[in-house]
Amino acid sequence: MATLQALRRGKGLSQRQLAKLAAVGRATVVGIQLGWHMPRPPVAQRLAAALAVESEAVDWPFRYASVSVVRGNGYRRLK
Repeated sequence: MATLQALRRGKGLSQRQLAKLAAVGRATVVGIQLGWHMPRPPVAQRLAAALAVESEAVDWPFRYASVSVVRGNGYRRLK
């Protein structure tokens, strides 16, 4: 598995280019790369498709199973 950032860089894409290909905002790509956001399955699939890999091949910043606290509409990462 490789991180979203590693896959993106390997394809020679900027954050903005990946965001456009996946039909998401650049802030979404940044947030996922920094571990601030875990993409919902449809977003994860679009990002993976834009990188020509399976969603399971991406090492997402954290998994839903490791989420300890849900506040509002955001998730907090376990440390």
